[in-house]
Amino acid sequence: MPRHWFWAAAAIAATAGCLRAVDAPWPTLQRDNQRSAFTDQNTPGPHERKWFRDFHDELIATRTQAVLAEGKCFVGTLAGRMIALDAPDGRTVWEFRAGGPIGHTACYRDGRVIFGADERFDRGVLYAVGAADGRLAWRYPAPAGVWTAPAVAAGPGGGAARVYVGDRGGTFHAVDAGSGRPLWTFRAGGMILTPASVSADGGRIVFAAEDMHVYCLDAAGKLLWKSPKLGGLSLRDHAPVLWKGLAIVQSNPAINFHHAQGNSPELMTRIQKALAMEDGDQVLLDKWGSYILKPTPRRERAEREGIREFLSRTPAERTFYALSLADGHEPWVAPILYTAGLHNPPTPPTFNPHTGELFVLFPTALNAWHRGVPGGAVAPGRLDRDSGDVQRIDPPGRTWGLSHAFIQPADETQTLSLMGDVLVLTHQGSVNLLDLRGHKLSSACSQRDSYGGIFGPVYWGGYGKEARAAQAKARAEGYLLDMPNEWHGPDRSAVAIGYGRLVWVVGSQVVCLGGPDTPRTESGGSKPPPPIRRKHVPLVGGGNVTHGGAGGFDKSVAIEPIPPDVLARFIEPPPATARPGDSPLARELRARLDAQVSELLDGWPWAPLIVELGISHEEVHFLRTAQTMQALALALPHLSPPVRQRAVKLLDDLLAGTEPLEAPVQAGGKRREPYTPGKQMLAAMNDAARKARQAEAVGDLYALWAVAHYADRWQDVLVKTDAIEKLWRAHAARPFAFDHDDMTRDAAELLNQDIAGALGCVRILRRAGRSEDAEAAEARLARMLAARVHHERADSRLVRATITSRGPSAHAAKVPRYVGLVPELSALLASQAGPALRRHVEALDRELPIWHQAWAERLIGGENYITPPHLSRGMFAILADAFVADVETLARRLDQPWCRADLYYIEKLTALLRRTHQ
Repeated sequence: MPRHWFWAAAAIAATAGCLRAVDAPWPTLQRDNQRSAFTDQNTPGPHERKWFRDFHDELIATRTQAVLAEGKCFVGTLAGRMIALDAPDGRTVWEFRAGGPIGHTACYRDGRVIFGADERFDRGVLYAVGAADGRLAWRYPAPAGVWTAPAVAAGPGGGAARVYVGDRGGTFHAVDAGSGRPLWTFRAGGMILTPASVSADGGRIVFAAEDMHVYCLDAAGKLLWKSPKLGGLSLRDHAPVLWKGLAIVQSNPAINFHHAQGNSPELMTRIQKALAMEDGDQVLLDKWGSYILKPTPRRERAEREGIREFLSRTPAERTFYALSLADGHEPWVAPILYTAGLHNPPTPPTFNPHTGELFVLFPTALNAWHRGVPGGAVAPGRLDRDSGDVQRIDPPGRTWGLSHAFIQPADETQTLSLMGDVLVLTHQGSVNLLDLRGHKLSSACSQRDSYGGIFGPVYWGGYGKEARAAQAKARAEGYLLDMPNEWHGPDRSAVAIGYGRLVWVVGSQVVCLGGPDTPRTESGGSKPPPPIRRKHVPLVGGGNVTHGGAGGFDKSVAIEPIPPDVLARFIEPPPATARPGDSPLARELRARLDAQVSELLDGWPWAPLIVELGISHEEVHFLRTAQTMQALALALPHLSPPVRQRAVKLLDDLLAGTEPLEAPVQAGGKRREPYTPGKQMLAAMNDAARKARQAEAVGDLYALWAVAHYADRWQDVLVKTDAIEKLWRAHAARPFAFDHDDMTRDAAELLNQDIAGALGCVRILRRAGRSEDAEAAEARLARMLAARVHHERADSRLVRATITSRGPSAHAAKVPRYVGLVPELSALLASQAGPALRRHVEALDRELPIWHQAWAERLIGGENYITPPHLSRGMFAILADAFVADVETLARRLDQPWCRADLYYIEKLTALLRRTHQ
């Protein structure tokens, strides 16, 4: 062994022995159950990278924090691995494979690592494994996926420790930490994506659910209080911060991301310009959408009052809530506007338990840390417990000016933590430090537009046309430049601090930073490591926008006609009834389908679902009446007789109302969303409804056929044959053409819909005895099918930009070829384009491992916080009906409904039931 390697190894070994002197310096999310994100341990600089580990091929959720205990670093991946890394050098000590993805932070207690996984629609698992060796101690089954960080606290009166955690089905669990034995459960009103926090005395457990309520339970599971319904879209990812008798939670605004970001500077500018200039006033910046002034008491008071007045009349934009831990009431409204990246709920405050100081990020026109994007300054501040006011922390030396030295742009997610008197700000490309007592700034890492200083487009030429070309070439060659689930958000975890190290989870990397006294390993250094090459050349992009992966069009693949026998089998209707399976899975699926359809029937009529994605604006789902009719009709063979009878009654009512041919849009009714949509969202729905009424409805003909076939309502449908034929002829009068190179207007999705409509039309015309018209429609259908099969075989450009409620958007994306599929088309693609289809679907499943989850973090699209619902519907349809996945795999990809009366979920249940019968 070379001499320098001997001394390096000796230094690491010596450090490892010292690490265990502090058993668990960062044992849980935000370090403690009150979620302070504070530690007394300081890690003095200058800092550099000591080691890093790359997990890009598994993905790590952006909310995930490292846990430090027993000299190890524990991190879970979306591939379902819990990995123990040696804190001194990053080597793998052990790994444990869960049965599904791990979506949040683990917890350490009494020699065990406890974490949750999402394993099936009806099964999540809470695991406890040995911290020393990764051996399973116990597993606790939950009735839905576990997607939050567990909290472990002593029982009442210092009794045996218990684990508190919620699941994706809305059940909150208390579990004995020693044995995994269930203690009690509590049913919340929505999916639980928020970790719990526990008061210091263990007597109050606080968590939130996606019904937009905060819940406080006692240690026996009794509800102590439930908050009013809060504004915003979600309370996901971040545990409540319990501070001085308050529970602080944050949501994201029920408006478009850039509208929310733009409102802050516009509002603050309006407030300040309403004040006359006086002696001592000084404008520091008046451009780039920012109007920033030197602070004065008069202007600070006006800003606080103006923001509070604004929040009182625009609840959709209020995102910061402080609730009394005693009874849930609000003592005041803090003048804090929204600040986060990609529309996620903002990262939590941090507080010092010794001094009582709590630090937040807040927009203000009276500071110039950074102008932000598209404008407005964001500053750190101290929150006053009595008033809710925020005392701004000025830049060191009160040198007013724009700076990246601490705060980063306002539309990018950054989070705060504390090590002693040092405020730590963690960002995608930097970890910045502010010494609150010495008033000094420093940086542990600073590389704009990188992922932790490890990789990123910045290392491939930066910006400009030539740089973009170089980056595209590098991606096509398989080099790692960006991540599909991360670009300056949607979330950002704090660094874990301990053992003289800062451990930073970013870009699916685990990066260890340390000062001069911490030994450096071979993967450490102050410069980026050599470029990382992927195991697979990706078909999905990443970074700022995720379309434009490495796929292409193969001109050598010729279009081929559909063989007549294949076309005949395609047109032949499937059986109208199904023999029910008797497996436990089939019985559970039928019960769920009954419940989902009953919910739809009980609440009818329903308004469309409005989903606010982020920068790409709103998407509106379930607008067309035909969608409801199609979902119900295909479900009929699998419903119990009483529910089937009620479903047919609704279909009869819709047919009697001449729908969908003359009333194709259902825009009114009960709200489906768990949140309260803002005015902007409702306006988008109304605009989408107007456009839908004007759109061609040939795709709706499949729904009419499905009702006739599965509900045996041929007589009611055939009386509409003239109207059906008129609609079809108007469509067929236009020459058929398909553009493989369409990258923005959903050509493949529209082709899927037209194929479905043509199939329905042919079947109806045949039943009506109009054979000549049916043959003409069949000929056009054959040309469309040939184009669709050719598209699958020749074109691997899967993720494309799409049209939103506001028109085409580079930040909105789809996999359009799998949107709008009907079962017959999926099966035909499997038979005629099987190898290419399997390659494409397997690549998407590998590169987007949680595509199936409702409200999954962004995987396709641009600067958005979630993945749109059509991805999971399309992927599930092709996996099920093209027989790409087996029944158990499909059950693992079913997850939970997005909303009430979720038509996509009804379709998924139906598709899975079809497979259990085959």
